[in-house]
Amino acid sequence: MRKSKTIIFLLCGIVFGLAAFPVFAQETKNISINPQPLRNLGKELKEKIERGEIDFDKPFKVVLETVLTKDGKFDREKSKFTLTEGDAQMIDIVKSGIGAIGDSGIFGYLRNSGAEQIKLTVVQDGETFSILVESEQKDESKANTMASVFNTLIRALKLFDENGTQKLDENAKILISGFQTPIANGKNVILNFVLPQQTFKDLILRSLPKTNNNQSGE
Repeated sequence: MRKSKTIIFLLCGIVFGLAAFPVFAQETKNISINPQPLRNLGKELKEKIERGEIDFDKPFKVVLETVLTKDGKFDREKSKFTLTEGDAQMIDIVKSGIGAIGDSGIFGYLRNSGAEQIKLTVVQDGETFSILVESEQKDESKANTMASVFNTLIRALKLFDENGTQKLDENAKILISGFQTPIANGKNVILNFVLPQQTFKDLILRSLPKTNNNQSGE
Protein backbone atom coordinates (compact mmCIF):
# COMPACT_ATOMS: atom_id res chain seq x y z
CA MET A 1 0.00 0.00 0.00
CA ARG A 2 2.84 2.41 0.75
CA LYS A 3 4.20 2.10 -2.79
CA SER A 4 0.77 2.74 -4.29
CA LYS A 5 0.45 5.95 -2.27
CA THR A 6 3.90 6.99 -3.42
CA ILE A 7 3.00 6.60 -7.08
CA ILE A 8 -0.15 8.69 -6.54
CA PHE A 9 2.05 11.46 -5.10
CA LEU A 10 4.27 11.31 -8.15
CA LEU A 11 1.58 11.05 -10.81
CA CYS A 12 -0.68 13.70 -9.33
CA GLY A 13 2.25 16.00 -8.77
CA ILE A 14 3.45 15.63 -12.35
CA VAL A 15 0.08 16.70 -13.67
CA PHE A 16 -0.39 19.59 -11.25
CA GLY A 17 -2.64 17.81 -8.78
CA LEU A 18 -2.82 21.02 -6.69
CA ALA A 19 -4.50 20.76 -3.27
CA ALA A 20 -7.27 18.40 -4.37
CA PHE A 21 -5.39 15.27 -3.31
CA PRO A 22 -5.14 14.93 0.49
CA VAL A 23 -2.42 12.30 0.10
CA PHE A 24 -0.01 15.17 -0.49
CA ALA A 25 -0.15 15.90 3.23
CA GLN A 26 1.21 12.47 4.10
CA GLU A 27 4.76 11.13 4.16
CA THR A 28 6.16 7.98 2.63
CA LYS A 29 9.24 6.05 3.63
CA ASN A 30 12.31 8.22 3.00
CA ILE A 31 10.20 10.75 1.08
CA SER A 32 8.74 13.89 2.64
CA ILE A 33 6.13 15.68 0.54
CA ASN A 34 5.53 19.38 1.14
CA PRO A 35 2.00 20.16 -0.09
CA GLN A 36 2.21 23.91 0.49
CA PRO A 37 3.75 24.89 -2.88
CA LEU A 38 0.95 23.00 -4.65
CA ARG A 39 -1.69 24.66 -2.48
CA ASN A 40 -0.16 28.04 -3.25
CA LEU A 41 -0.31 27.20 -6.94
CA GLY A 42 -3.99 26.34 -6.63
CA LYS A 43 -4.67 29.67 -4.93
CA GLU A 44 -2.69 31.55 -7.60
CA LEU A 45 -4.59 29.82 -10.40
CA LYS A 46 -7.96 30.54 -8.82
CA GLU A 47 -7.15 34.23 -8.40
CA LYS A 48 -5.96 34.56 -11.99
CA ILE A 49 -9.07 32.81 -13.30
CA GLU A 50 -11.34 35.08 -11.26
CA ARG A 51 -9.55 38.12 -12.71
CA GLY A 52 -9.95 36.73 -16.23
CA GLU A 53 -6.20 36.55 -16.79
CA ILE A 54 -6.03 32.97 -18.08
CA ASP A 55 -7.34 31.33 -21.23
CA PHE A 56 -6.82 27.59 -20.69
CA ASP A 57 -7.51 26.89 -24.37
CA LYS A 58 -4.35 28.64 -25.61
CA PRO A 59 -1.58 26.40 -27.01
CA PHE A 60 1.91 26.25 -25.52
CA LYS A 61 5.04 24.15 -25.16
CA VAL A 62 7.48 24.31 -22.24
CA VAL A 63 10.61 22.19 -21.75
CA LEU A 64 12.63 22.08 -18.53
CA GLU A 65 15.93 20.27 -18.05
CA THR A 66 17.03 19.93 -14.45
CA VAL A 67 18.93 17.91 -11.87
CA LEU A 68 17.30 16.47 -8.76
CA THR A 69 18.70 17.25 -5.34
CA LYS A 70 18.95 14.50 -2.72
CA ASP A 71 15.55 15.49 -1.31
CA GLY A 72 13.86 15.21 -4.70
CA LYS A 73 13.67 18.92 -5.48
CA PHE A 74 14.86 20.71 -8.61
CA ASP A 75 18.37 22.12 -8.28
CA ARG A 76 17.74 25.79 -9.02
CA GLU A 77 21.29 26.43 -10.24
CA LYS A 78 21.12 23.49 -12.65
CA SER A 79 17.56 24.04 -13.91
CA LYS A 80 16.97 25.60 -17.30
CA PHE A 81 13.91 26.14 -19.48
CA THR A 82 15.32 25.13 -22.85
CA LEU A 83 12.14 25.87 -24.82
CA THR A 84 9.09 28.08 -24.28
CA GLU A 85 6.64 28.83 -27.06
CA GLY A 86 2.97 29.76 -27.31
CA ASP A 87 0.71 31.86 -25.10
CA ALA A 88 2.76 33.94 -22.65
CA GLN A 89 0.25 33.74 -19.79
CA MET A 90 -0.07 29.97 -20.03
CA ILE A 91 3.70 29.64 -20.20
CA ASP A 92 3.97 31.61 -16.94
CA ILE A 93 1.38 29.33 -15.30
CA VAL A 94 3.16 26.19 -16.48
CA LYS A 95 6.46 27.52 -15.18
CA SER A 96 4.83 28.23 -11.82
CA GLY A 97 3.37 24.73 -11.82
CA ILE A 98 6.71 23.14 -12.58
CA GLY A 99 8.32 25.23 -9.85
CA ALA A 100 5.69 24.13 -7.32
CA ILE A 101 6.24 20.50 -8.26
CA GLY A 102 9.98 20.91 -7.80
CA ASP A 103 9.60 22.61 -4.43
CA SER A 104 7.19 19.96 -3.14
CA GLY A 105 9.78 17.17 -3.32
CA ILE A 106 7.41 14.85 -5.18
CA PHE A 107 10.25 13.69 -7.41
CA GLY A 108 11.95 12.19 -4.35
CA TYR A 109 10.68 8.81 -5.51
CA LEU A 110 12.59 9.11 -8.78
CA ARG A 111 15.65 10.44 -6.95
CA ASN A 112 15.61 7.50 -4.55
CA SER A 113 15.39 5.14 -7.51
CA GLY A 114 18.68 6.53 -8.82
CA ALA A 115 17.47 9.21 -11.24
CA GLU A 116 19.27 12.54 -11.13
CA GLN A 117 18.72 14.25 -14.48
CA ILE A 118 15.14 15.07 -15.50
CA LYS A 119 13.66 16.47 -18.69
CA LEU A 120 10.07 17.67 -18.42
CA THR A 121 8.07 18.58 -21.55
CA VAL A 122 4.58 20.09 -21.17
CA VAL A 123 2.50 20.65 -24.33
CA GLN A 124 -1.02 21.78 -25.19
CA ASP A 125 -1.83 21.75 -28.90
CA GLY A 126 -5.53 22.53 -29.15
CA GLU A 127 -6.61 18.91 -28.88
CA THR A 128 -4.58 17.32 -26.09
CA PHE A 129 -2.65 18.21 -22.97
CA SER A 130 0.48 16.12 -22.47
CA ILE A 131 3.46 15.81 -20.16
CA LEU A 132 6.57 13.82 -20.98
CA VAL A 133 8.96 13.02 -18.14
CA GLU A 134 12.36 11.57 -19.04
CA SER A 135 14.57 10.49 -16.15
CA GLU A 136 18.10 9.20 -16.66
CA GLN A 137 19.14 6.11 -14.71
CA LYS A 138 22.69 4.87 -14.15
CA ASP A 139 22.43 2.17 -16.85
CA GLU A 140 20.00 0.45 -19.25
CA SER A 141 19.28 -2.40 -16.83
CA LYS A 142 18.17 0.03 -14.11
CA ALA A 143 16.04 1.93 -16.63
CA ASN A 144 14.29 -1.28 -17.71
CA THR A 145 13.66 -2.20 -14.09
CA MET A 146 12.18 1.20 -13.20
CA ALA A 147 9.94 1.25 -16.28
CA SER A 148 8.60 -2.14 -15.23
CA VAL A 149 8.08 -0.93 -11.66
CA PHE A 150 6.11 2.13 -12.80
CA ASN A 151 4.00 0.01 -15.13
CA THR A 152 3.22 -2.44 -12.34
CA LEU A 153 2.29 0.31 -9.89
CA ILE A 154 -0.03 2.07 -12.34
CA ARG A 155 -1.77 -1.19 -13.11
CA ALA A 156 -1.97 -1.99 -9.39
CA LEU A 157 -3.70 1.32 -8.66
CA LYS A 158 -6.38 0.52 -11.21
CA LEU A 159 -6.78 -2.96 -9.73
CA PHE A 160 -6.96 -1.64 -6.15
CA ASP A 161 -9.76 0.71 -7.21
CA GLU A 162 -11.66 -2.01 -9.05
CA ASN A 163 -11.60 -4.46 -6.15
CA GLY A 164 -12.19 -1.82 -3.48
CA THR A 165 -8.82 -2.19 -1.75
CA GLN A 166 -8.02 1.48 -2.27
CA LYS A 167 -10.76 3.49 -3.92
CA LEU A 168 -9.75 6.44 -6.09
CA ASP A 169 -11.82 9.59 -6.49
CA GLU A 170 -12.92 10.57 -9.98
CA ASN A 171 -10.08 13.05 -10.48
CA ALA A 172 -7.49 10.43 -9.55
CA LYS A 173 -9.11 7.93 -11.92
CA ILE A 174 -8.87 10.43 -14.78
CA LEU A 175 -5.23 11.14 -13.96
CA ILE A 176 -4.29 7.49 -13.87
CA SER A 177 -6.11 6.85 -17.15
CA GLY A 178 -3.95 9.46 -18.87
CA PHE A 179 -0.68 7.63 -18.30
CA GLN A 180 0.67 5.61 -21.18
CA THR A 181 2.75 2.47 -20.58
CA PRO A 182 6.12 3.56 -19.10
CA ILE A 183 9.05 2.59 -21.30
CA ALA A 184 12.84 2.49 -21.16
CA ASN A 185 14.90 4.04 -23.95
CA GLY A 186 18.56 3.37 -23.32
CA LYS A 187 19.28 4.74 -19.83
CA ASN A 188 16.12 6.87 -19.81
CA VAL A 189 12.79 5.99 -18.20
CA ILE A 190 9.96 7.72 -20.05
CA LEU A 191 6.60 8.54 -18.47
CA ASN A 192 4.06 9.92 -20.93
CA PHE A 193 0.76 11.45 -19.82
CA VAL A 194 -1.94 12.47 -22.33
CA LEU A 195 -5.52 13.66 -21.88
CA PRO A 196 -7.98 15.47 -24.15
CA GLN A 197 -7.45 19.18 -23.59
CA GLN A 198 -11.02 19.78 -22.37
CA THR A 199 -10.87 16.83 -19.97
CA PHE A 200 -7.69 18.13 -18.36
CA LYS A 201 -9.07 21.68 -18.21
CA ASP A 202 -12.21 20.46 -16.43
CA LEU A 203 -10.09 18.42 -14.01
CA ILE A 204 -7.96 21.43 -13.09
CA LEU A 205 -11.01 23.65 -12.58
CA ARG A 206 -12.57 21.04 -10.27
CA SER A 207 -9.32 20.80 -8.33
CA LEU A 208 -9.05 24.48 -7.47
CA PRO A 209 -9.57 25.55 -3.84
CA LYS A 210 -13.20 26.18 -2.95
CA THR A 211 -14.24 29.73 -2.20
CA ASN A 212 -15.01 30.29 1.48
CA ASN A 213 -18.01 32.59 1.46
CA ASN A 214 -17.62 33.22 5.16
CA GLN A 215 -14.02 34.38 4.80
CA SER A 216 -13.39 37.97 5.83
CA GLY A 217 -11.56 40.41 3.64
CA GLU A 218 -8.43 40.23 5.75
